[in-house]
Amino acid sequence: MKIGISFPSFARDEFAVPPERLKQFAQTVEENGFGGLWMPEHLVRPPTYKTSFMDPLTTVAEMAGATERLPLGTGILILPLRNPVLLAKRVATVQYLSSCRVTLGVGLGYNEAEFDSANVPFEERSSRFTEGIELLYRLLHEEEVTFDGDYYQVENLTITPRLNRPPEILLAGSGVDREDGSRFVPMAIKERMRFADGWLAPGLTADELEHDWKAFASYLKSENEDPAAYAKLAVSYTHLVPNADTELAKERQLKVYQQHTTWPKEHYEENYIIGSIEDVRDGLKEYEKQGFDQVIALTSAHDLDGLDRQLDLWPRHYPEYF
Repeated sequence: MKIGISFPSFARDEFAVPPERLKQFAQTVEENGFGGLWMPEHLVRPPTYKTSFMDPLTTVAEMAGATERLPLGTGILILPLRNPVLLAKRVATVQYLSSCRVTLGVGLGYNEAEFDSANVPFEERSSRFTEGIELLYRLLHEEEVTFDGDYYQVENLTITPRLNRPPEILLAGSGVDREDGSRFVPMAIKERMRFADGWLAPGLTADELEHDWKAFASYLKSENEDPAAYAKLAVSYTHLVPNADTELAKERQLKVYQQHTTWPKEHYEENYIIGSIEDVRDGLKEYEKQGFDQVIALTSAHDLDGLDRQLDLWPRHYPEYF
């Protein structure tokens, strides 16, 4: 298993990192041996965050130019906001120019204001996602595509540049809790895995991660696909606090997290890896035990010293993942 890290692409002035320092951040991520650098997305500020983020694919392209071998990805790009034909052209171009270092993590989105601002009906987001991921996948993998959907139609379309190695597509999505306490993964989400190369899990408990992957794996087997061939990645708010016990570490982490988010303490404790250096190690081991290929640490610090310190702390305390 590897450790990836999210990119501090905060868009509001009070959080924004200078462009040259962003490039330096990416170069340090590469030098320190992280498994990947991942670009988040929010078109406009959602209720749970205090900032929006820069455009993820533009940021991927810029950081590809600042690095040489670092894997780069979107974690995540909100697919229903985009025309999949135009997106296929953009991502094929960036994949070509980056020497095939791009992974495209795509998600549904939940902030209605983003859909309103892009003039995309919020109630259509799920059906647009289902059509969009199929068309996107086919355009990146097939020489010529004809597609006749409710929202998107193409005939004998070829997207160039053609790629010997198309970017992997990771599906972000998870199960749903019923009122009776049981949990299930909707069939609509499982079916999208046919047009993905792996799963990008959100912040979930260990039991929820295990349950949801079993549901995906069972579906893939029913479609004569090998679940072991699919990548498994997860995201987690994880701000390292050395030389602190569990409670002191949590206190300092919460202070950092709440610079950017409005979730209560309990949200982080239930869904993310927090606590002391040893607590974080135990959390990482749980992901490793469940067969995850990479855990993406969500960047919360935006001051320059804090960003640099986090990049140094990860390989120092967890060299086995580098």
